[in-house]
Amino acid sequence: MKKIAMKRVTFYRMHDRGGLHVEEPEVRDMLRYDQAFVSDADPGVVALPSWVGDRMRHPTHDRWHTFGVVLEEIPGSESHGFREQAVGRPETWRTYRHPFNADGARDYGTLEPITLGAILRATDWSEV
Repeated sequence: MKKIAMKRVTFYRMHDRGGLHVEEPEVRDMLRYDQAFVSDADPGVVALPSWVGDRMRHPTHDRWHTFGVVLEEIPGSESHGFREQAVGRPETWRTYRHPFNADGARDYGTLEPITLGAILRATDWSEV
């Protein structure tokens, strides 16, 4: 059975326009929109995976800027530890989604967390 797989992960530092730390609740919808992930280990870092079978992905910087958030790419040499954590412990990274309601339709008024690990265990995007 084929599962969803990551091809690459790019990491970004997240801060407001003044360089101050941004709290996760403020960016949940942007995480959902970009399928980007955060971890409690370093809440100022955003992971943006590219998926096997997909083109290379980039964050929607204009959307993040609309909410006053700046993403700065972390160079590969500095992101090694984050990459090991994302690949080795995907349950520690989360994004958000609109959950399914009892009728099987998406509840667009609610956001709930889903881990990178849960996505990597899925066989199809319709499961997540």
